[in-house]
Amino acid sequence: MSEVHPDEIQGVIRAILRVGTVTDLADTLSGFYDRIGFSDFGFGSIELATGTVATSDVLTSFDSRMREDYCAAYAPTDPMLEAAVRADDPAVWQVEQLKASPQHHRFHEFLLDHGLKTGVNIPLLKHEGRIHGVVLTSRRVQSRSPQTIATAMAVSAAALLKQGQLLQRMPAVPVEPDPRLRSLSQQQREILSWIAGGKSNGDIALIMALSKRAVDYHVAAILQKLGVASRTQAAAMLPPPDRV
Repeated sequence: MSEVHPDEIQGVIRAILRVGTVTDLADTLSGFYDRIGFSDFGFGSIELATGTVATSDVLTSFDSRMREDYCAAYAPTDPMLEAAVRADDPAVWQVEQLKASPQHHRFHEFLLDHGLKTGVNIPLLKHEGRIHGVVLTSRRVQSRSPQTIATAMAVSAAALLKQGQLLQRMPAVPVEPDPRLRSLSQQQREILSWIAGGKSNGDIALIMALSKRAVDYHVAAILQKLGVASRTQAAAMLPPPDRV
């Protein structure tokens, strides 16, 4: 499997931002995850105080029975979920890694029963006591490069934020009350929307598959074009529908 070109990543993220329904979003994700070698995916969240796991009914390719069994009986023994939450970083795994560990034997059997051989648990957003993320799995053994994981994380982050927009029924066409916003390029407008969503320049570089230096340059240009002194002031100029 070849690495995905940055232009392709940008294209997928733009496609995600254009979809009109959660079902269309799931279809877009399914095609891209398959492109980078993952056969199944599922978005969900864990409540930090109780460890309660909830899974999406739409943004997933796992069947409902498997998801119900996982949440009810197996989530508390999932070492990959625990590792991802603890480190707040992607946890890459292979099912054979669990074979020799007695405490993970039950979860090892669960993965084998469903034919899952490798995968990655990716935390994406911490909000109101919950961590939202995605698990990507494959039914064959294969290694994962850091670039593939970074690509999956960028696309998944965009999808999670788009899902939030769709569930809030945000208008597809934003209103621009301030004419200065028209001076921004499409890419700068997108960067500004991520700033309004609370993302750092480093986060934006990952999401948009750009270098941090390029994002720093664009942010400086945005401030100059809008005539403001800070990222916060620039973000405040966006109308609510344009904020991710």
